[in-house]
Amino acid sequence: MFNLFYGIFYILATVIDYFAGTAPIFILLLALGLLLPALAVTVRRLHDIGKSGWWYFISWVPLAGGIILLVFLCLDSVGDNQYGPNPKYPDPNSYNPNVNNTF
Repeated sequence: MFNLFYGIFYILATVIDYFAGTAPIFILLLALGLLLPALAVTVRRLHDIGKSGWWYFISWVPLAGGIILLVFLCLDSVGDNQYGPNPKYPDPNSYNPNVNNTF
């Protein structure tokens, strides 16, 4: 979902830069503003598959690094791991006080 909105905002920034006749100022502002959230989303996804966030740096390896990271990000989540319970398949027997289970 994050990447969807990132793409939409990127297209909007491109259109604004084009019609305003400016250099890619809005695109650069968007990239700088979303750099840390994009990194956080990637690390969270790596944690979902049981990998350390340091695996992000494999994308710096020319050619193969980005492909390997893309494959990692497309893998399905594993069960509970050292980073916590699986958010995709929560334990149905666990108690969550924030959810009203009364009908």
